[in-house]
Amino acid sequence: MTLDVAHGWMLVLLPLAALPLLRPLPAAIPFSWIGLVTADPFSQWLDRALRAIGVLAILSLVLAASGLHRPAFEVERIGHGAHMVLLVDRSTSMDRPFAVRKVVGAAALSTRRSKGEVARELLSKFVAERRNDRFGMVVFSTFPIPVLRPTDHHEVVHASIAAGDAGRGLAETNIGAGLEQALEYFEGQPYTGARIVVLVSDGAGEISQTPRLRIAHRMQRLRVSLYWIYIRSARGPVIFDSTDSGGSAAATEMTPELALHAFFSQMGSAYQAYTAESPEDLERAIADVNRLQNLPVRYSETIGRRDLSAICLTVAFAALSLLVAAKLLERSSW
Repeated sequence: MTLDVAHGWMLVLLPLAALPLLRPLPAAIPFSWIGLVTADPFSQWLDRALRAIGVLAILSLVLAASGLHRPAFEVERIGHGAHMVLLVDRSTSMDRPFAVRKVVGAAALSTRRSKGEVARELLSKFVAERRNDRFGMVVFSTFPIPVLRPTDHHEVVHASIAAGDAGRGLAETNIGAGLEQALEYFEGQPYTGARIVVLVSDGAGEISQTPRLRIAHRMQRLRVSLYWIYIRSARGPVIFDSTDSGGSAAATEMTPELALHAFFSQMGSAYQAYTAESPEDLERAIADVNRLQNLPVRYSETIGRRDLSAICLTVAFAALSLLVAAKLLERSSW
């Protein structure tokens, strides 16, 4: 373990720790006849122990004053999970209810909640269940907002998800810029586990040709998988799986959601889409992603700096307490 000090000049006081070794022996107690005094090895060892305790007390005080600490360092960990970036739509449409409206019972109450509110709640649950994953977060509407770089400190991730509830979103949905910002988190990072972008959006955004080429190239180069949880609005179109043949080419080109799905399916990277028309559908989609991506992952964790001054002061207090107790028990005469 590496140790460091914040005030190195204080270490010049370390030679003071030799003072207890140099102090003279206590004054002798007079005896009428020296022959009465027997050998006392216990007292000799006790004297040495008290001198050592004095040395320890001074050393501890000097190290505490110098700001002794353990610097931050990185450790490599191996677990099962993935490096995920949560790409969450924050446009105005996410403040609206789900597609299904005619429901009865308890489900009717849930439909009054906005898509964004339900999505944030389920994403928090998703993060809580994947303890070994590293999560980053990006929100987007007109422009992407990088909220959190990938980290394994899940309390920070939960706080970032909850912060998405502040205010209302803007009208535009720039999915392309959001995707590029999410991919930026993987640039320059060693490939040590599955890389995933979880896009939570209701679509309604288009990506022009030039950004499409950049995104497709970066997705393949960085080996990133994309999961799109498509939260369908009340009047939103139904997207088809890549294996389906439903929907004409003209309809695909004219409908942003279908055009996005077609682009994601053809960009050459691992891609899976889910349609959520209710909170229950969204919960099932997130649970499915949770089952699919649970692969071995290697990552580095930064262990923060630890201040050791309090430990030094505790040791000094204990040592000084022993010296004071020894002084109080000292006999000066019979």
